[in-house]
Amino acid sequence: MDELKKILEQAATPADVATVLIDGTAGFVLDAGLNFVGFLEPGYVGVVAASGALGLKKAIEAGLAKRREQKAQEQKHEKEKKRAAELQSLLSKDERYQPLAWRLRRDIELFELNIINVDDLKASVDEVTKAYRDLSEPGTWRVGSQSARPSPPTCGWSFIMKKVLFTSLVITAFLSARLFLLPSISASAGKAGKTITFTKDVAPIFYRHCVRCHRPDDIAPMSLLTYKEARPWAKAIREKVATRQMPPWHADPRYGEFLNDPSLSQNEIETILAWVDQGAKEGSPGDLPPPPDFSEAWEIGKPDLVLAMPQEHTIGASGADDYIYFRVPTNFTEDRWVQAVEFRPGNKRVVHHAAVFIETPAMLEVARNIARRSGHSLDATVPSVFEASAGSIFRKEGTVRRVRADAPVIDDGCSASGGGGLSSQAGPALLCVYAPGRNADIWPARTAKRIPAGSNLIFQMHYAKTTGKPEKDRTSIGLLFARAPVEKMIESRDVTNFFFQIPPGADNHQATACYTFTRDVQLVNYMPHMHVRGKDMKYEVIYPDGRRETLLWVSRYNFNWQTLYKLKKPVPIPKGTRLVVTAHFDNSAKNKLNPDPSKTVRFGEPTYDEMLVGFVDYITDKPKQQVLSK
Repeated sequence: MDELKKILEQAATPADVATVLIDGTAGFVLDAGLNFVGFLEPGYVGVVAASGALGLKKAIEAGLAKRREQKAQEQKHEKEKKRAAELQSLLSKDERYQPLAWRLRRDIELFELNIINVDDLKASVDEVTKAYRDLSEPGTWRVGSQSARPSPPTCGWSFIMKKVLFTSLVITAFLSARLFLLPSISASAGKAGKTITFTKDVAPIFYRHCVRCHRPDDIAPMSLLTYKEARPWAKAIREKVATRQMPPWHADPRYGEFLNDPSLSQNEIETILAWVDQGAKEGSPGDLPPPPDFSEAWEIGKPDLVLAMPQEHTIGASGADDYIYFRVPTNFTEDRWVQAVEFRPGNKRVVHHAAVFIETPAMLEVARNIARRSGHSLDATVPSVFEASAGSIFRKEGTVRRVRADAPVIDDGCSASGGGGLSSQAGPALLCVYAPGRNADIWPARTAKRIPAGSNLIFQMHYAKTTGKPEKDRTSIGLLFARAPVEKMIESRDVTNFFFQIPPGADNHQATACYTFTRDVQLVNYMPHMHVRGKDMKYEVIYPDGRRETLLWVSRYNFNWQTLYKLKKPVPIPKGTRLVVTAHFDNSAKNKLNPDPSKTVRFGEPTYDEMLVGFVDYITDKPKQQVLSK
């Protein structure tokens, strides 16, 4: 220990953390006074493991060298961040350059969240600087001119603080890549001789595929509705389109054919690439088609009925996530058949996800009986049967459920009774689900979901307090009733594993969940659901004759684009078929969205816990009609 202390005292920066190899495996961190400060950081593992044979002295010297290298990198990061912030501040003072300023602000946020690296940030600053000069009036950059615009700054000014976390997280969807990236695509020779412009050629593509998200005040990081908004992003657009990262679609194309695949055609890709390669020209304003009208746009068309939470709900500025339930009467006097449902989150900044359940009169009576036994009042605040309570494997923290640390661990839910779940899940009780990036529910012709007469709707709202200030929300849903006679019924089911456990640092932890169909059905939709450690999810079926078939593989799951995968044709599933849902999780420091790689992770409702849920919609036979006496 004396030798260790001497080495540390002679170090250029004795307060630096030294890394010490213990027993060839475990890494500990000591300060210059030989005080224990924690376990070895993941970044040092390779250095220490490789230097074990060199002895204690060389191990410490390697650790100190690594620390000095890190400090130099940190200084480089701070320099580029300040450069970007100063340029962003300068641009924000002139409304002509607001799109450029807005882009830099976003890139600074992404850099602070470790979603892009320092070289990405530098490239962004260089590109914005060039775009700034291109958009400036001729002559304003001439040295010595009285009208010269100030050169883009290279240092100074503190960086902009991180804004809304949810908005920052959804931006990662724009930056996430599909597993099966194709090689970069060049504009075809056929387009080389044709002038491609935004107004005539590119805007129609953006309007068809992009602007539902890429418009003001929606989840994408920038708008593409106008040339002025799109032009500063031309290089980034080219990269994401050429590698087929945009529009986002995370399903492996080898499995299933889907109605809502937004992927661009080869011709559309080549058009966008040629536009950028030719200098991203605007074109004649007269060629620009009318932009889509999103003022009252519903994906399902104008709803027949809109039902909203009974009152506006206030979400606190900080603290743990909340699960809040709202009972919304339908006042239906007869069974109603719903062809399509669409969520309208009142505040996308805080609505983590939501679900709407159908509370039949029988379910309400069960809830009242439970309330009587527990001494709860029998007014409209009676908790529904869907509301979480502590007990079994769960503990309650505030309004959310979390699996207890001492609950049984079953990673392979398919090996357990119930397939990893606690009981039959969902069925006819689940009306619809909302998550960021998810499409509206529109079911096949002559099929629909039934809302029995006298039912209420239970809105289950998951709120994440991510903005640092109080927020308000009043979410609603739109219902479109079936016009044609309904021949078959749609049901939804979640195939869930509640018992899995992800070890600290695990980068590819596998868990499964299963469900065996007890009748013949036809699958129509899939929706994988995990939280921020979710890596990939696969749906497979094992038929009664033993055949195994892959239905869906989301090879790069993205929490911020939880797509509803709508099949072009229903998949027939005979009675006795087993649905196998396999998920992988990344709980390592390599996962930039990971809240804490050092934690053991269980199933839980908060975002910092995990879930393994495979939603499916399927066609089944109709029950008998119910009518309430008037």
